[in-house]
Amino acid sequence: RGQAIEQAGLLDEEFFMYLEDVEFNWRARLAGFTCRFVPEAVAFHEHAPGLGRYTLPKLYYSERNRIWMATAVLPLPCLVLSLGWTLARYLVVASLLLGRRDRSPKREAAARLSWRGLATTLLRAWRDGLRRAPRFRARVRNAQIPAAVRRETVRTVLRQFRLKARTMRAH
Repeated sequence: RGQAIEQAGLLDEEFFMYLEDVEFNWRARLAGFTCRFVPEAVAFHEHAPGLGRYTLPKLYYSERNRIWMATAVLPLPCLVLSLGWTLARYLVVASLLLGRRDRSPKREAAARLSWRGLATTLLRAWRDGLRRAPRFRARVRNAQIPAAVRRETVRTVLRQFRLKARTMRAH
């Protein structure tokens, strides 16, 4: 574990919150380490009271950081494909918000957010995410990880954890 931190680095403080652990795991995988799923492991995570679960600030940081993470680790073809996947995810979430039959707490909390607020927050997240994306992409290139290793690592993970946009709606 210490060797992984030495080679992959610490959690990136620029992420501030959300996805910093996922981004670290990608860097560790790209450095040649194996990340394992341990179902018996328990982690307690308390959401910051200022952000809550279904709020615009959480949406902002989650999307901005997802853009940073994707541009850092995904090879260009996967990055381009991820745009379509992201659009599909947005459509699934929109259909969830519009669904009249779904009275889940998630739908009720999301319904209190305005469409204008959601759109503005997403646009800000994309603007800020894309503005800093080259820095994150350069960091992986500067780590001397060959492109073939990056491509194969991403392919392996994507094959191993097949996720559909519908599955991600809860996140």
